Amino acid sequence: VMEPSTQEVAEEDDPWAAFSRPESNEYEEGESQISTEEIIAHEAALDTVQEPEPISYESVSEEVDLAAAALEAQSGIVIEHEVQADSSSVANQDIEWYNKGHELLNKDRYKEALSCFDRALPSFKDDKGMAIKILNGRGNCFYYLNEFKEAIENYYKAFGIDKGLTTGNALYNMGTSYAELESYDNAIHCFNQSMGKDVGDPLQGENKKRAKEQIRRCKLLLKELKKRTA
Repeated sequence: VMEPSTQEVAEEDDPWAAFSRPESNEYEEGESQISTEEIIAHEAALDTVQEPEPISYESVSEEVDLAAAALEAQSGIVIEHEVQADSSSVANQDIEWYNKGHELLNKDRYKEALSCFDRALPSFKDDKGMAIKILNGRGNCFYYLNEFKEAIENYYKAFGIDKGLTTGNALYNMGTSYAELESYDNAIHCFNQSMGKDVGDPLQGENKKRAKEQIRRCKLLLKELKKRTA
């Protein structure tokens, strides 16, 4: 989990509000949830994010150096819990695929876990809650495989299905992925949203404190990044 602290972002300033992925209409409720401009803005942001080159902090202040070290040390993401199968559900076998993926993810067998999540996903096209969990699981796999853009795409797709069902943990994980790509502005935005009242289960207590601290660190690193690229 990561750490930040700022005021909550107003919904009208949120570029991700009411977003639904353009290539899939499976989760739409008959309403237009996002403008073409918002879609283009998000895709452009991802396209312009480059894999970071190794950073030398030799000339950086001690405060920024410590912030970078702390960010790296606490960059682990949050794993969702397993789901209990319902005996009345026709998708019990597919829930087991999800749980198997969760188990393999905890054993650091990320490619195998990803395959399990892929097997489970098609059966839950009409179950928003499970689809979100599976997409977040896929995002976690890609994160640990150091494929951060793919991780962000999956977290973002889950967020677009239903903002109200998105957890603070998932947004925290997306912020962590952005931070890995040195996209600190986007990371800060995600960390702020992870504590916001608009998500289904915002971060609380120690997790909220951690998110606020990561915002502070990202701001330091962003300031240093701008100096290096000026």
